[in-house]
Amino acid sequence: MRANKVRAATLGVLSMLAVTSAQGLELFSADRYDEVATLPVFSLGAPTGMVASWGSVFVAFGGLTTESAGTSRTDASSSVGMGFGNPVKSIGATLSLSIGSVAPDGGMAERGSVGFSIGKFFVGPQLGVAIGGIDVGGWNDITLPRDHSAYIAVTKIIPLDEYPVIVSLGAGNNAFADVQTIALNPALNPRKEIDAFAAIAFYLTPHINLLVDYTAGVSSAGTSIAPLADVPLVITLGAYDISKDVPGHTSVSFTGSIAYAFRF
Repeated sequence: MRANKVRAATLGVLSMLAVTSAQGLELFSADRYDEVATLPVFSLGAPTGMVASWGSVFVAFGGLTTESAGTSRTDASSSVGMGFGNPVKSIGATLSLSIGSVAPDGGMAERGSVGFSIGKFFVGPQLGVAIGGIDVGGWNDITLPRDHSAYIAVTKIIPLDEYPVIVSLGAGNNAFADVQTIALNPALNPRKEIDAFAAIAFYLTPHINLLVDYTAGVSSAGTSIAPLADVPLVITLGAYDISKDVPGHTSVSFTGSIAYAFRF
């Protein structure tokens, strides 16, 4: 039971990994970023206060490697999502579908998860606020479906000299609950446990940043890159569980994702 709960939390972060890979759909109000088609992502797993707007569509693929008890495993998921409304003029929303087990090994698409976020972006203070949920719908052919998780997130863009720092803070239950606490206390109900998450993105140029992330009691660090100025493609690479806080993990895990966004 403990391992299953930790696994569920880990896969919850993986599901968000691909989704947040496309969060650079909306350029914030900074003239020096007008020439880029998209932005590097703001986090490695923590939800952000940014949502997409109508006409924005993204597709993404993400993976996470783990090693425990001498056994290595790679989990992968793909995601597709779309924006609705307008978070600057009124309210915006992002609806996404993440599909797990994307390898054509007989278990392809055996897990599916629907997620959403609804939010508002305030141009003056450069502040985004969003509420959302993951696993609010979907399917699971290998285990019992995971319970849904809810969260609230705030993202603040801090202009420092030429390039900004973007800070995201929030809290959520279930998949966002501390994995050590849940693993060591099997009587706890993760749906009733609320824990904080945070992410900081340090932009080096409009095309690249450095990321630090703390979600579900797990620390991660990495980088996100938009390699082509006129192509809305984002590549994100990182080290997951760098302090090996997930019970049973014997080494630092690798995360990676690639996302493409476009407007219609």
